[in-house]
Amino acid sequence: MGWLQLCSTKELILKNTLLNGQCFNWKHAGQSSFIGVLNNFVVKLRETDDGMVEYHCVSGDKKALKAILTNYFQLNVNMSDLYKEWGDSWPKMKIIGSCIKGLRIVRQNKVECLLSFICSSNNNISRITQMLDKLRGTFGSPIMDLFMFPTLDQLCEVEETQLREMGFGYRAKYIVGTVQKLQKLGGEEWLEDLRLLDQSNESLEKVRAALIQLDGVGPKVADCVALFCLDRTSVIPVDTHVWQIACRDFNRDLVNAKSLTPKVYSQVGTCFRDKFGSHAGWAHSVLFAAELPAFQNMLPIELQQEMKEFANIEKQRKVELKRKR
Repeated sequence: MGWLQLCSTKELILKNTLLNGQCFNWKHAGQSSFIGVLNNFVVKLRETDDGMVEYHCVSGDKKALKAILTNYFQLNVNMSDLYKEWGDSWPKMKIIGSCIKGLRIVRQNKVECLLSFICSSNNNISRITQMLDKLRGTFGSPIMDLFMFPTLDQLCEVEETQLREMGFGYRAKYIVGTVQKLQKLGGEEWLEDLRLLDQSNESLEKVRAALIQLDGVGPKVADCVALFCLDRTSVIPVDTHVWQIACRDFNRDLVNAKSLTPKVYSQVGTCFRDKFGSHAGWAHSVLFAAELPAFQNMLPIELQQEMKEFANIEKQRKVELKRKR
């Protein structure tokens, strides 16, 4: 079986979706092509000149793969409609969306997603990817020339000293502690039960409270897990970049906050939800990508300049605040 069609590039652009910092298990395999391990499949993906995304099953049950990819990329969600809706509600998003097209939220393996974002603390995309590659290559099962992400049972055998020697630093303790707690709570089934809770605000708070009991999981990591594998489409993981977006584009009063307190965190999330509605978390990911150097260069020069000028003003303001203390 060769290459088969998955969807249109109007709905999915591989680079924009796979390299924006939400997942870390795909590698370039040529221009507009990627290879990675998904479940127990080795999968190749590519974009064609006639505007289609195609897939090739290198290893695994070929008949099951399309359904798995459809679920992974959440192709039941019409991105063209969402981009139009966001652009209609905020003209600037129309410009950004026309430059950074087809960026979807993927529905990740829950354990992999959780540990990935524990590794993301005070880290960048390149280094997170390297750390997770080491985790797969050292403890995961080989499949073709790649490695599956380690199972919970495999991770239970990992010691903190091993991870520290591999360069995980203080995150080593969090990974070992979370794996142990997760195993006691019920493993991936426990995470799946969280995913199946209804979409009410009350249930979202239950999801957050459950995740925060795990080692190395604060509000931002909990919200990343909720958005990227637990189907909480309106959740906004807030870091300094997202805070800056809210300050610059939605509520200038937020620049007066001295730190990212729980109140400010909540206000930033509300800004995005008021603007973008039920899939605000998906819109947030497009705007977050636009702040990254690799994606910012895709924007019009005048918009890049606006973003840089605001960043410089904020940098100077913070310097002045420190001087006054």
